[in-house]
Amino acid sequence: MNNMDNKKLDILLIAPPYEDTYGLLKINTMGWFNPPLGLAYIQGYIKKYGFKSRVVDMVCLPNSWEDLRRIIADTKPKYVGVSCTTPMMRKGEKISEISKGIDKDIKIVLGGSHPTSVVEETIKCPWVDYVVFGEGEQTILELLQGKERKEITGLAFKDSSGNIVINAKRALIKDLDNLPFPDVSDLPMDKYSSPWLGKATNIQMSRGCPYNCSFCASVLVWDRKYRVRSVKNVITEIKSYVENYGITNFLFNDDTFTASKKIALDFCREIHEAKLKIHWDCLTRLDCVDKELLTAMKGAGCKVIRYGIEYGSQKQLDRMNKEIHKEEIYSKLKLTQKVGIETYGFFILGQPHSTEQDLKDTIEFSRSLPLNYAQFTMVVALPGTKVWQSCLENDGISLVTRDWSRFCFHNLPAVELPGIKPERLVHFYRMAYRRFYFRFSYLAKRFLSSCFSGQIMRDMKAFATFSIISLKGK
Repeated sequence: MNNMDNKKLDILLIAPPYEDTYGLLKINTMGWFNPPLGLAYIQGYIKKYGFKSRVVDMVCLPNSWEDLRRIIADTKPKYVGVSCTTPMMRKGEKISEISKGIDKDIKIVLGGSHPTSVVEETIKCPWVDYVVFGEGEQTILELLQGKERKEITGLAFKDSSGNIVINAKRALIKDLDNLPFPDVSDLPMDKYSSPWLGKATNIQMSRGCPYNCSFCASVLVWDRKYRVRSVKNVITEIKSYVENYGITNFLFNDDTFTASKKIALDFCREIHEAKLKIHWDCLTRLDCVDKELLTAMKGAGCKVIRYGIEYGSQKQLDRMNKEIHKEEIYSKLKLTQKVGIETYGFFILGQPHSTEQDLKDTIEFSRSLPLNYAQFTMVVALPGTKVWQSCLENDGISLVTRDWSRFCFHNLPAVELPGIKPERLVHFYRMAYRRFYFRFSYLAKRFLSSCFSGQIMRDMKAFATFSIISLKGK
């Protein structure tokens, strides 16, 4: 990790701390962290042009707020950039206020999925000078280069009279291979891990997703344009992590890793040809895999596939634009396990017009499936999504608060459904974890698998976390 505390910076890039952001799911105590990839990409890009920067991941700071104050005072940055998801927004504002308190001349830049979705509201924050919406690399560079503000696409700001100016949207980067690799030199790479892979880092082969799930905010940043790096470019990045950090485990952050079967097969073939001994996981859709692809992925080191299953009835799946049938869900999960890859299923409790029976159906459906792991979340109306629009129209779901810290998949919901209060959703959330994980058949199978795989300690830590979620407030 580079020590840049005493070097004056052009920009200090900050990832806020989790703390209580994920509510009932205690990420901090679980110790499962991933590097702030978006900020690392920005750092890699602006360093190419000679600018001095540093990435600070507050999750990894022992005394996060005190340490941050020291870092800001020591590095004297001209700009402070903060990446914010919706539940992180309040912490982004706190970082902005602290920065201005240390030096009122520091310019504050907020970016990420939340500022992108509510640009005007974000720029109204008294401590915020700029909002970067959409992809940030080129916009941040032009801001540092001193380009006329009104000519920088993807930028919002307040003019000398205090009026809000929102420039045109920036065109997406066409060739992702032109981006330098993420610069992680400031990050404690030995601290990042996965519950099933151990020491690991995240990596991204593509940006964007061609699908249109109603709850997903990815489209706000990437549109629905699916852009992919060349396989050779990705392999080169993987090799750099192996050689420079001894990292052989990778978490692919792509929204839909197998959106292109050809590219996924090419990647698996290149892994073989490069003789890379790595393990990895990815996120994708069940209708985007088949036996040929799964077999190739297993051979290339894929250990776990995280599937977005979401709901337990065909009615709910259709309403949320999932474009898959329940029968295919079961058969594809079974096929995945058959080739030797573990399955991880995501489920959402609640959507517009959901009833308590719908919630129970989702929980029971999860128990019927061949899954090694399941993660349950409560419905969140992220700004800009179709679910958010339903809230604004009171169409089967409504907002009870605009406290952004409540807009988290694992926190007391900021919404209510007809006849289902937020506290009642939490009841079903706890029930889901209890019903899925506290089964003798599941526990026995998991214990044996953990013993054979050498993951007994990691699984015990995860189980302890799920136990807290399940039993507290029972």
